[in-house]
Amino acid sequence: MGEFYTGSKSDFTAYAQQLARKGYVAASVEYRLGWNYLGNGSACSGDMNSFRYAMYRALQDVNAAIRFLSFHASNYGIDANNVFLLGQSAGAFTVLNAAFLDQTEANQLYPSAYVDLGSIDSATNTVQANYQLKGVFNWCGGVLDTTILDANEQIPVLSMHGLLDNVVPVDTGTFLYCYNTTNPYVFVYGPQVMHKRLMHHGICSETNFDAAGMHCVYPCWIHWFMCRPNTLLF
Repeated sequence: MGEFYTGSKSDFTAYAQQLARKGYVAASVEYRLGWNYLGNGSACSGDMNSFRYAMYRALQDVNAAIRFLSFHASNYGIDANNVFLLGQSAGAFTVLNAAFLDQTEANQLYPSAYVDLGSIDSATNTVQANYQLKGVFNWCGGVLDTTILDANEQIPVLSMHGLLDNVVPVDTGTFLYCYNTTNPYVFVYGPQVMHKRLMHHGICSETNFDAAGMHCVYPCWIHWFMCRPNTLLF
């Protein structure tokens, strides 16, 4: 969360505790933040190259956390064959990348990041672990390219989004709705488009939209998520 600029893993502590009370092993993951958000100080003048690097670093760190937790699964009581990822806003972009993005695709979306930052699996630790992703909870996020959602990755996606979101488009548009032709912001594909792509490839997808919702609505999302049957989805 925080547009890859602000935020902390402590922001999700209460949510993790609620999930733990439901019987899940839950971990809130910290990832590196920071990019030239302000640019020259005017609206929509941020440096998009630095933004892409921030997305790439976040992916590296989340991948590292998944490896670490899966490697130490027995210590934490984790079933590494049933791993679910949940993210909000920037975190949602990151967990979707962690689920669907490989290095070749990352090189296309984040040019030169591999040279400057290493591979998407090179940060923090070098442990190797087997794990199986069983689902992704996309809370007000999206992807930069729907082609990463391909038929080879049958990972169910559950998306929640406000139809009046003014940060991440529910359909398509630029990040923060910044349409500055002299400084184009990254183009984003939200859950409406993602859902069509996922269903086209036979990947289970469910969406829940708040018609009056702004960015990252659903304060009671755990109740909605947990107090309903999800066996068909996951």
